[in-house]
Amino acid sequence: MARIYGIVSPRAGALLGTMEAAAAKGYAGPPATSKALAGAPHATLAVFDAHAARFGASVDGVHVVIDGHVYNRTELGAEGSDAELIARLYRKHGFEATLARLNGDFAIALYDASSDSLWLARDRLGVKPLYYAHVGDQLAFASRPAQLLDLPGVGRSPNRRFAAVFAAAHYRYFDNVPEESPYERVSQLPAARWLRFTGGRVSAGAYWQFRDEAEFTDPEPVLAERYRDLLLSAVQWRHAASDRPAFTLSGGMDSSSVLASAAQRSGKPQVAFSTVYTDKTFDESDEIRPMLSHAVSEWNQVRVDDPDVFALVRRGERR
Repeated sequence: MARIYGIVSPRAGALLGTMEAAAAKGYAGPPATSKALAGAPHATLAVFDAHAARFGASVDGVHVVIDGHVYNRTELGAEGSDAELIARLYRKHGFEATLARLNGDFAIALYDASSDSLWLARDRLGVKPLYYAHVGDQLAFASRPAQLLDLPGVGRSPNRRFAAVFAAAHYRYFDNVPEESPYERVSQLPAARWLRFTGGRVSAGAYWQFRDEAEFTDPEPVLAERYRDLLLSAVQWRHAASDRPAFTLSGGMDSSSVLASAAQRSGKPQVAFSTVYTDKTFDESDEIRPMLSHAVSEWNQVRVDDPDVFALVRRGERR
């Protein structure tokens, strides 16, 4: 994982990078870049980890940082890093057409020096997060909203609607306004969306969405085999791209199927994490245990009993 961040201003230029590379160079994140831009000439750009093979690249005036992975690199016939691939595809096809060609889990920032344009994008299902703050004629972005809060004009005021829905709604519905974040002046880029910032103005759109397909007519065994192949290949791609793969494991079919697929394709058991409870009403340990003997190499149990939620919130506020 390489959390990305950056800031662009038509008065001062652009800086892009990853949090890991910036920390290694003594930068704190967007607040540091904001100070750097104050005296910078127009269209100054620093990709802090341009040397890194996977997360940053500069190609013919196109500068890219990526948090995540592109899985269909082979069919796109590209050499070099994911960031280099994206830069070259952009030069050939444009940003939206590039996104339509990518199969991956990613948050992307691309700065085109020739048009003084910043492009942001998020993968189709929103696996990788991406937040931004548009203040005056500048736009800052980051993988985590906390990196944006100390910028002038942003601040830490909470988004009360978001907080209320998060506290009161079922977990399937608390993100029902995907453009919002927990903070009033920080926006979230929704899944399968792109954003362009140029000349101090923001435009945005969607590059992919679910669509209705015709009813399947193949026999059930054929459909089952097709589904199995899709699941196994999807898990294998992500497992291969991870430096230290680990899986959340509950007693249900979803997590156990993903974990079993990884164990089957890799030929070895995997590391798993599970939330467990003293109260048997919620605990799924008995349903999890059948997986442990053949698919799990290390089972990490995270115990949750009766947390003091309000104390946890107060502690978070102090931070």
